[in-house]
Amino acid sequence: MTGRNAGITVALASVIALAGCMTLGTMQVSSMSTYSICEMQVNQEPNLTEASRRLLASELDRRKESCTPHRAEIQRMRDEDLWDKTYNNLSP
Repeated sequence: MTGRNAGITVALASVIALAGCMTLGTMQVSSMSTYSICEMQVNQEPNLTEASRRLLASELDRRKESCTPHRAEIQRMRDEDLWDKTYNNLSP
């Protein structure tokens, strides 16, 4: 690898790290519960790569399952977490 190519590789790695993109593998997703897949789709959506989004959706399709039964619980947990972070972490 030349100096220029190494610099480009480092620059690309830095951009990916700063963007916070999360890439999932097939084995990771297939071992996740449906609830965990749905929770990942809701809570990590901005951080997921397009390939990971497609992988999560295709795993749900393969299982013939939907996130609809889990949405209320996921939202309740998000609301509870936000409340805790907002009001239970007050400093004196």
